[in-house]
Amino acid sequence: MSSSAPTTGLLFVYTERGSAISHDDFEEWYNDEHIPLRMNLRGPAGPPFLSCTRWTAADGKSPHHLALYTLRTPDAILEPPYVALATSRTPCEQDVLNKLAFLDRRVYKPLPPAPGVSEAPPSTRGKYVSVVELTIRNDPAAEAALNEWYDAEHVPMLARVPGWVRSRRFVAHSVLSVTGTSVVSDTGAMPRAAPGKYLAIHEWESLDAFETEEFKKATSTEGREKVMGPGGAVVRHERRVFEFFRAWDQSESESG
Repeated sequence: MSSSAPTTGLLFVYTERGSAISHDDFEEWYNDEHIPLRMNLRGPAGPPFLSCTRWTAADGKSPHHLALYTLRTPDAILEPPYVALATSRTPCEQDVLNKLAFLDRRVYKPLPPAPGVSEAPPSTRGKYVSVVELTIRNDPAAEAALNEWYDAEHVPMLARVPGWVRSRRFVAHSVLSVTGTSVVSDTGAMPRAAPGKYLAIHEWESLDAFETEEFKKATSTEGREKVMGPGGAVVRHERRVFEFFRAWDQSESESG
């Protein structure tokens, strides 16, 4: 793996609205209060939050909502401007948080990009993301094998899939909170498993990418079976697919 990793962090938030709050109230709170308040924070070292994107489930599964916040550093959520939000919530925000059916908040550190892989420029955003969460065996050798497979085989093969935009990988930094249950279609409410150590976020121009021969080859190699199959590094994996909903960045918050 490359020796230089990005210094930013990722605040990863799963949300399930549930039936206690209306769709309109939830969207108004999220888009007009919750996210702008965070994007407008300022500290001695600058804004803790650099950007945010919201995504909605494209796979019919729950949780239905995903928010990805780019943090200035993984520890930006420990800085006073953000910590103070917990004691200064508006009645609206407190009411929404009390009513949410599920809320899962975690912080990840970015891993270096796969060497030699050219991705789209930062200004280009995929219309969809596939989110892959991995729980691994407590074995340094197995973990090294997983990272080697991603860098040397998996991401380079995904980069050849028509419609691929970029792949980013992260390792867990901290779990802030997990409250409520994740509602799963046809099976009622059930608790989610503990968050995995590794996270991969792949961006795509279209869902058609998953039907291409290049994608099928990238997800059915012997290398994948060695790390994902029985006895491999991965003991649990979950794959979700989300569609882009809305984005915020610092230029927007400064102009607003």
